[in-house]
Amino acid sequence: MDLPVSQLQRWILSILATGALLALAGRSMAQPPSVDPQQRIARLIEQLGDEDYFAREGAQATLAEMGFEVYDAVKVATTHADLEIAARAKFLLNRMAVHWTDADDPAEVVKLLSDYQQQDMPTKLTRMSSLAALPDRKGHVGLCRLVRFERSAVLSKHAALLLLSDQGPDAESAALLAKHLSGSPRTAARWIAAYARLGKDREAALADFTKLVDAEHELLREEPTQSSRQLVTELIHKEVAWLKAAGENERAIVAMRRLLSIQPPRNVKALVELIDWLIEQEAWPVIEEMPQEFEDEFSLDPKLAYRLAEAYLKHDLPEAADRAAQRAIRHNPGTSPARLSAHFQTAEELRKRGLWSWAEREYLHVIENDPQAEASGSAAMARLLDEYVHRKAWAKVDEMADRFAAQFPDSPILQYTRAQAAVEKGQSEQAEEIAKKALELNAGTNTDQMSEHLSIATMLRQRGLFDWARQEYEHVAKQGKATNSLIVAARYGLSEMLHDQGQDLEAAQVRQKTIEVIEEASGTTDSPTPFTLSSRSRMNYFRACHYRDQGDRAKQREYLDKALDMDPADTDALIACFQLEDQSDEYRAKIRSLVAKAAAVYRRQMAQPTTSSTPYNQFAWLVANTEGDLDEALRCSKKAIELSPDSSGFLDTLAHVYFARTEYEMAYQTQVKAVAMEPKSGLMNRQLEVFRKKWEASKKESEENASE
Repeated sequence: MDLPVSQLQRWILSILATGALLALAGRSMAQPPSVDPQQRIARLIEQLGDEDYFAREGAQATLAEMGFEVYDAVKVATTHADLEIAARAKFLLNRMAVHWTDADDPAEVVKLLSDYQQQDMPTKLTRMSSLAALPDRKGHVGLCRLVRFERSAVLSKHAALLLLSDQGPDAESAALLAKHLSGSPRTAARWIAAYARLGKDREAALADFTKLVDAEHELLREEPTQSSRQLVTELIHKEVAWLKAAGENERAIVAMRRLLSIQPPRNVKALVELIDWLIEQEAWPVIEEMPQEFEDEFSLDPKLAYRLAEAYLKHDLPEAADRAAQRAIRHNPGTSPARLSAHFQTAEELRKRGLWSWAEREYLHVIENDPQAEASGSAAMARLLDEYVHRKAWAKVDEMADRFAAQFPDSPILQYTRAQAAVEKGQSEQAEEIAKKALELNAGTNTDQMSEHLSIATMLRQRGLFDWARQEYEHVAKQGKATNSLIVAARYGLSEMLHDQGQDLEAAQVRQKTIEVIEEASGTTDSPTPFTLSSRSRMNYFRACHYRDQGDRAKQREYLDKALDMDPADTDALIACFQLEDQSDEYRAKIRSLVAKAAAVYRRQMAQPTTSSTPYNQFAWLVANTEGDLDEALRCSKKAIELSPDSSGFLDTLAHVYFARTEYEMAYQTQVKAVAMEPKSGLMNRQLEVFRKKWEASKKESEENASE
């Protein structure tokens, strides 16, 4: 019979009686060996609501002892109609401590899951992705545990998605998934159950999966905290891949249409991502519906209008594409700086996507409507000329010079491009005369004029016109006070250009002279500032590079040590010291300690409420070239690129991260993109060759192993 006690007293008695009840449970709840385990679990759960207090307590203790064998059933019981059963099931569930690793797990899995429970959601998601990326399905058992036992339904679903491949499962994969997820009632496990049947009964499996996608779609609408747009989107992507593989193209189109209903309101970025994916899928009927479905967004933003034009182009409808592009350029009417800036940004996006004729039209629109050659007009002129140079379209350069002779009579960029065209035509003397005239333009020494000379020096450097870039740097360096920030930037820019081209000794000399002038002018010769200490560190690093190339390892080590004496956190010096061969254990321990301290500094900077990309890139660069968590380095490198997408240096860092992770093809392909952005960089081109050779050697080794 029940005891007349309050709910609070029940829990107190439960705690006091646990030890005795565990022993009691072993006797009173024991079942004959012939009883089905699932039937026994169901009976125990029903006993959680028994009228007899000790029966309830005994059932609870037995279920607690059984651990994760009963997890799924207890999870379902938390929503039981009997409030006593539901309350005790929740109590049990909260007391179950998940052991995410197993004695048979590979070392990589143990490393990723040993402290999984303490991580925040973004880190958990990253750990899941790392498990999925392990070769030979090493991480799949760990992902199955996350699908089954991760308390967050959303995270459980993310883990499941990583187990679904676009190609469908092979027999080995299907068997593994069935072994570790069979019987689980969780939604994510049901997704996988349908997926695992694709190889045996594709039609039935697809029908089941479609129903599950519909259910998740409805859940997102009714209870958005239990799902997400990303989850539903990825589910539909998988469904579409399987339908297309089965030749069910019409059903795939129907599936893709569901994506239209889950787009966030007035979110152009999301719509751009959607139309890009639809273009990849060649889903022309769905693409054609989008302008009507999202009329406001398409009428206001040129990115969407141009994406539609691009879709028509790829669908072999050039006339429709051109009409759509003509409509797109009419967006952002007017000639205000804001409007012209919008056209310039649109042109940049089109250029990056390889849609040059439309980009050219947008650049020319900016130039024609910016008669004063202010910010947008000047930038558009520079970009247009750069592209003509890249394409060796020298007739276009001459046409620009004639067409805008009155509008931009004093454009150094135009003059230097004309000089470059003359070089290409073999007219070297004429080229030098034009370049001299270009240098003499903007002869004043105010801030705007010196800034323009610096910008032109950078442009010339990127084009590989190093002699003319040098004269621009040196022109700025001769103006005004030695401590002027623009003059310092010019001197440092020159030294970095020399370093990039392998002229390290001269780079060090330029840097040294600059430091001496700064210290003398500011009176800090005897008390160096953090800035000059950092500069001296960089100078010594250049000298170390010079002696490395000379084969003098002793001098290289000497100047690297001097660099770290000046700035123990100098990233490039730390990397060079870390990579020195034949060093003592004591020296290596010292460098490892400095690397760890520098990494900690970058982590603190990343934790600050700032959008700066620099600490993310520096951390990734340091770890990729020394030691540390390469998953973290990959996340940081991608974050840096997200914040500064136009940085070739940040792509170079990402390539080094991939290389450190032994993802040699990704390293090479990423470095190709970096070099494409800065094709005349000596450092990047030399590294591209290293990555290419390693990737080719890796491919050859894999092919040889496969043939054995």
